[in-house]
Amino acid sequence: MRSLEAVLEAELAELDAIGRRRACPEVSGLSRTGVVVSGEPRLSFCSNDYLGLAEHPALATAAAAAAARDGFGASASRLVSGDLPAHRQLEEALALEVDAILLDNMDLATLREAVAMVRRSPGRVVLEASGGITPRTAPDIAATGVDLLSVGWITHSAPALDVALDVAP
Repeated sequence: MRSLEAVLEAELAELDAIGRRRACPEVSGLSRTGVVVSGEPRLSFCSNDYLGLAEHPALATAAAAAAARDGFGASASRLVSGDLPAHRQLEEALALEVDAILLDNMDLATLREAVAMVRRSPGRVVLEASGGITPRTAPDIAATGVDLLSVGWITHSAPALDVALDVAP
């Protein structure tokens, strides 16, 4: 009987032989869209930073301020955890009669409460849930009553294809 190590080494050697063994390329550069992969400049098509805002100084400052002010992490329902700033912000957004609201990185209890708050309000607001949505979590998140799921795991685990768009001047 072959050892597990021998079996795994044989499988890796087979993948090497057919050029199918995956490796994580070394990526550098602050930008999510313009990166350096194994020393070569590339355009990244796997970023969720479609608008290029991830590096915007105002966004970084606002995110740091929100984390310092509100903290982050899972919590219980509003009745148990109390009236959080996120609840008040949701109420303010509803008062502005917005068409859609993104509910990002909320635990299920907070998400359910947010959906209930919106559904009690007059008018029709589209609710999109984002953050931590996987095939395992999607059914529970969808059951909260949101209208849309923003699913990042599709691109996070997609097979890689290194495509360069070299443009000569």
